[in-house]
Amino acid sequence: MKFSSFKKGKRRSPQTKYDRNPFLKGAFILSVASVLSRIIGAFYRVPLNRFLSPQIVGLYSYTYPIYTAALAVSSVGFPTAIAKMISARSAQKDPKTLRKFFWISVLFLGFLGFSISFLLYTKADLIAARIIGNKDAYVPLKAISPAIFFVTLMAVFRGFFQGAQQMGPYGFSLMIEQSFKAFFAIFLGFSFAPMGARYGAGGIAFGVTIGSIAGFLFILICFLCNRQKLFSSSFSLPTPVSESGSSLFKELLVLSFPITLGGLIIPLMSSVDVALLTRRMLLIPGMTRQGINELFAYYSSRASILINFPPVISTSLAASLVPAISRYQASKEFKKARSTAVSSLAVTLSIALPAAFGYFVLAEPIFTLLYGNSNGCYLLSVLSLSMVFLMLSQTLTGILNGMGHVTLPVKNLLIGIFLKSLLSFFLIPIPSLNIKGLAYASAAGYGITFFLDLLETKRKLPYPFSFSEISLYPLMIGGGMAVFVKAVYSFLLSAAVKTGLALFLSIGAGALFYALLSFWQNPYIKEPLSHLFAPKQKKNARKNDP
Repeated sequence: MKFSSFKKGKRRSPQTKYDRNPFLKGAFILSVASVLSRIIGAFYRVPLNRFLSPQIVGLYSYTYPIYTAALAVSSVGFPTAIAKMISARSAQKDPKTLRKFFWISVLFLGFLGFSISFLLYTKADLIAARIIGNKDAYVPLKAISPAIFFVTLMAVFRGFFQGAQQMGPYGFSLMIEQSFKAFFAIFLGFSFAPMGARYGAGGIAFGVTIGSIAGFLFILICFLCNRQKLFSSSFSLPTPVSESGSSLFKELLVLSFPITLGGLIIPLMSSVDVALLTRRMLLIPGMTRQGINELFAYYSSRASILINFPPVISTSLAASLVPAISRYQASKEFKKARSTAVSSLAVTLSIALPAAFGYFVLAEPIFTLLYGNSNGCYLLSVLSLSMVFLMLSQTLTGILNGMGHVTLPVKNLLIGIFLKSLLSFFLIPIPSLNIKGLAYASAAGYGITFFLDLLETKRKLPYPFSFSEISLYPLMIGGGMAVFVKAVYSFLLSAAVKTGLALFLSIGAGALFYALLSFWQNPYIKEPLSHLFAPKQKKNARKNDP
């Protein structure tokens, strides 16, 4: 809705929703950067696995879960908590509290990151022998330990820029971190490989450390170049009230703890899935451990990798939503909070549904092209539904976190995981289901998590919205796209076009079909995207101001 304001008796030019809802622009920037980072991260492993010995890659792989678990403790929840708090203080025009909170975050997370890095470095021998079960793993553990300090400290600056809704430095730091990591992991891995497996793995691990240093230095430079603008010009109406350091520190811990817990739950549940799958599938007559390993490889190394790619977009949306919703809540602009929530859900649906429909109808040729055969392609079709629920839950989590309800998404996730485990227990031993039982259970678990998140969001938002109305257009257009894509693929195959080329052409045709119809027919997408890709409107509006 357009509106006019008056200044000194003169009419001011209309503002657009682009000006009032910058979160989509930030989400778009972060999504592109995250996708590119994910692509770099996927492809740099190819030369490592192809040209280095399995012993080197295996030793490095042993250390990576330890590294990611340490990062989950030190830097998963804190960026979101920092972004929310900074966004709220920005809306309250309180620069003194903002500066105080920033330095509290730097000192606390710097100390936390250093402590974990120091502990991992000094206890690498013990961890390698007692936890990993391979004494040679102490070299890559030592090499990767400094990365935790730099990534944890980088979380402060990423959270700060996220809270200020400036996703450029955040996104570019991801790409720089991943690019340096990829280059030096390959270079150092090959350089140290002749010295032995432990040193080759250590070279790869130190590449991760160099990447984290590069990403930290980049975002630090961005902060130093913009600190005057970030701390001064954005806050022209400061209030004399300033919060105490202890209250800020307490709020940071209270906000970050449940988010960190939520980040730890899913990795831990992956281990539970493995244990549950092995024990329950052995109850199937004729099933062997070798057969279980093969089926689980289809699930984890084929279908799950493809399913985990589209949620990069919803993760970026959620990261951009937290400061946006928090700012509107703090300034009591509840209609803008509702509008932002609805737009984010519409964008998520408009990405998740076509991806799911595409996976469902093209699962077999996708598997054949990527893996050389279609074994396990049915898992991609089943998991495509869980992907939709996961992406919607991530977006709703961003909305709830932005409103300050950080414990609700964790509670709902725990309920969903409990349902998933319960269903897996009963479905996996059914011979006709076996591994598909785990896929169906995952869909049900994420489905109930989404449903609970949606109920809480509708209850907490001051203004109601209709989810069925938002989802109607993507469902109709996505269903039409699925039929269209399948018809194009079948036609190309009948015209003797090679399978790979037919797949790419049909995917491209389907994407164009969906984009054109969405931009033409879906009002929840048409208006936000028109503002996102037409930033000159903002500039022209300013030029016309008196």
